[in-house]
Amino acid sequence: MTLAIDTVLKERFPGLHVLVEYVDEVRVDAGGVELQAFKESLCAEVKRKYSLDSLKDVAIFRSYRDFFW
Repeated sequence: MTLAIDTVLKERFPGLHVLVEYVDEVRVDAGGVELQAFKESLCAEVKRKYSLDSLKDVAIFRSYRDFFW
């Protein structure tokens, strides 16, 4: 698989790295008790760690925001 990145994008984001992965034999389930518990735990952790005001300034989210703007 070949992925071409436009030169304008390369110039604007010189440190941009793209990873491509092929995944085979994936089984998708509707969900389960363990998955639901994990999601609830993760959401609670994120809510404790961030506020809506501070979330926009987290480096990784800031980078994505700048990229898509």
